Amino acid sequence: MQTLAVVIFYTGAIIGILGYLGILYIAFSESVVWGLGCLCAPIVVFFFVFTHWEDAKPLFLVTVFGFLLQLAATFLGAA
Repeated sequence: MQTLAVVIFYTGAIIGILGYLGILYIAFSESVVWGLGCLCAPIVVFFFVFTHWEDAKPLFLVTVFGFLLQLAATFLGAA
């Protein structure tokens, strides 16, 4: 059971990282300042996502899905 939890955890981590990289791509496409802000200060990512919701929504949801997979794997491994 713990092996499954580890696989789910790392799958969620990879999905979350890919979503974050996609948001960074959109931020750098908007401007270098947005990109560097998102890269250096994680709180800027949330501000960017909510001010550019139409463009960043799918990738934000991918990132949230990855986080939820990690959270589920944590609880699965603890059981």
